[in-house]
Amino acid sequence: MEADTGIFSHIVFAARTDVGKRRKNNEDAFGTFPSAGVFCVADGMGGGADGEVASAATVKAVEDCVRMMPQPFEGGYPAEAVAERVADALSGASEWLWRRSKEKKIEGSGSTYVGVVFDPVSPGRAIAMHAGDSRLYIIHGKKIRQVTRDHSAVEMFDEKDERRLNPMFSSMIVNAVGIRQSVDVEYTEFRISAGDRVLICSDGLSRMVEDKDILAISRGNASVDDAADSLIAAALAAGGVDNVTLVLCEVTSIPPSCDPVDIPSPEMLDVPEDDAETCDPDGSSTQTGGGATSQTAFTPSSPASAVRRSSVRTPVRTVTKRAPKIAFDIVALVFAAVILLSLLLWVVFS
Repeated sequence: MEADTGIFSHIVFAARTDVGKRRKNNEDAFGTFPSAGVFCVADGMGGGADGEVASAATVKAVEDCVRMMPQPFEGGYPAEAVAERVADALSGASEWLWRRSKEKKIEGSGSTYVGVVFDPVSPGRAIAMHAGDSRLYIIHGKKIRQVTRDHSAVEMFDEKDERRLNPMFSSMIVNAVGIRQSVDVEYTEFRISAGDRVLICSDGLSRMVEDKDILAISRGNASVDDAADSLIAAALAAGGVDNVTLVLCEVTSIPPSCDPVDIPSPEMLDVPEDDAETCDPDGSSTQTGGGATSQTAFTPSSPASAVRRSSVRTPVRTVTKRAPKIAFDIVALVFAAVILLSLLLWVVFS
């Protein structure tokens, strides 16, 4: 169990990743940045090294973004402002991955993203950010709720049992980092209370362990470390067909609010170059299945080799914002049209 000593000292967390039982590579990655109140998981797509590069680049982009937001001596950054910076960083990663795929003539490379931004200005709430089918759950007392909405063909057709879909569509992701030049990140505000747990995970957990069992495991383990270990074990016991990655955060209390502070613009900062021997002073880490810390800076112009593998009182309300909503809906409609046409052709010629 880890905790920050700053304005987010009320958040304790545990992060785990496992390659699973059937995959040779771990294409998942996670990032924990407690001093900024930011935690994330990425699930790479494309197979082998391409999926690994995609998830590592996605999390590394968030790490570099957080490095450009040094915590103020007094007050805190509003969650909306932090989320906007993170979304910009993810779009930068998306462009880099998209160009890399074009140059290497790779199809299907990209990464899902799910993250949470805790709010020091309004400590009773947080913002979920996601693109793809990696999920964020809130566990409050005897209840569990999925806060994010999967960006997938299964969700688009409102089909609860993906086995009823044609196999070519059952795992189709309609929104992710790297599949287009920019990514539309969905934001969802949700309420948190003392004692709540926030779980972010790849589908290696959510597809293998039912929500009710996730709830039972969390409630059955007093510490986030034990709960995280037990969740990984449950996914493996259910078959472990995919990589499994999670970050489990517990809200130990709701502290007094901080005064809002503007995030300094990048040009106002004197940020030193990354040094391979330098460790993060705030306990931040970015890891994937290999377990090594990622230390190479991500930039949209970096060569591929530069990205290293580093291993409910019920909420009062949930407000969902899409950024931008119109762009995401257009993409969803286009994908729906393509899927319907493909189904029609499949029925006619099968």
